[in-house]
Amino acid sequence: FTATGTYSDASTQNLTSQVTWASSASGVAAVNAAGLATAASAGTTTISATLGAVSGSTLLTVSPGPLTITTAALPGGTPAVAYSATLAASGGTPPYTWSLASGTLPAGLSLAAGTGVISGTPTATGTSNFTVRVTAGAQNTTKALSIIIASATQTIWASSTVPSVVDAGPDSAVNLGVKFRSDTAGFIRGIRFYKSTLNTGTHVGALWSSTGTLLASATFSGESGSGWQQVTFSSPVAIAANTVYVASYRCANGHYSGNVNYFTTGVDNVPLHALATEVSGGNGVYAYGATNTFPVNSYNAANYWVDVVFSTTP
Repeated sequence: FTATGTYSDASTQNLTSQVTWASSASGVAAVNAAGLATAASAGTTTISATLGAVSGSTLLTVSPGPLTITTAALPGGTPAVAYSATLAASGGTPPYTWSLASGTLPAGLSLAAGTGVISGTPTATGTSNFTVRVTAGAQNTTKALSIIIASATQTIWASSTVPSVVDAGPDSAVNLGVKFRSDTAGFIRGIRFYKSTLNTGTHVGALWSSTGTLLASATFSGESGSGWQQVTFSSPVAIAANTVYVASYRCANGHYSGNVNYFTTGVDNVPLHALATEVSGGNGVYAYGATNTFPVNSYNAANYWVDVVFSTTP
């Protein structure tokens, strides 16, 4: 803004740098000592300039900007654990009113129309895809979002799962593995494998990057005679979303569980996915050798029943 003084002799002078500037509604717009106004929100304010006993003023109207939902993504949740996340928007003329345009929230969650808070206690695992709508004055806009509800710890196969081939017979010492990925970033706490009664000896679980970097390993202890065995790493290993990793265990003398043509299709237990064999150069994988070796070979899309223990928290 410019402040112009008109004198008794009809002359004028630019007084912009001499006056005191003010805004009647600083929440709408603020004005600095140089007369520069900065909009803060939609509305109307009076901008005034004062020099001694003389003042002048004018109205400034700030129009609302385009209405936009600024929430990029929503955090995941866990069944039976309270959940809360707040949707955010900018532009338009508040207040904002929120609603679902399509889809459904995870069971147990609801959306508060006046605050944009999604809250409640999830009751089941899974991925819920939905579209939210926000309305502000004459404007409204929508955005597609999703929420993943996963168990506090998650595995690819349930503990009740039993391989159709529990004992594939004797063999040389071999590392057996599975390629997997997660929809969300999280932590691998340990490794599981299904054991036949003759699968004896020392077993070592390991987690690898897709290129063969060993990320963690641990030796199984206190094993039962058969069934699912589990070992926990000394420290959880952080993994990235949508990134391929390999989980393996070392089998000393064969008698491992194995089903051929299993990974002709992938296995999905959201957020975990054991990959179909054509997705990432073959699945399941194996490597013979005298040490804990990165498994790179595959045969007839066989599943050697290796699993991970995943968590969204360490």
